[in-house]
Amino acid sequence: MLSCYDRILRLEKGEFIECEKYFTSSMGVGITAFLPSPVVPPTVLVETMIQALGWLICYSSDYEWLPVPCLIENVTLSPLLRNGFQARIHAEIISSCKRDTLGKAVLFVEGERTAGIERIIYNHLPYSESTLP
Repeated sequence: MLSCYDRILRLEKGEFIECEKYFTSSMGVGITAFLPSPVVPPTVLVETMIQALGWLICYSSDYEWLPVPCLIENVTLSPLLRNGFQARIHAEIISSCKRDTLGKAVLFVEGERTAGIERIIYNHLPYSESTLP
């Protein structure tokens, strides 16, 4: 599995995270059938946004919760992107309680909105050693 981001730029506990992900040409990720060069599958962009917000939830709960994404709505994706770009992810918590968190995330490439999820809901599992595989 790919890591969700390479570097955190800004972080405000309980509010938002801004981070960067580099999709290098040597990553080995891409769809090549019928295309002259590999492109990043849109599902990888969605996963990047989901993981960034999930990490923010873990951090904001002082690692008491393991967030499990259970709903995403209003997903927008760009045309296919070729490997070799830098993405900036902005994810924020809209509301949160002990049971679940509602958030949203946007992914930018060269300053332009490239992908977004308007609504992401995570259920929370209490963190313990027994909840890990």
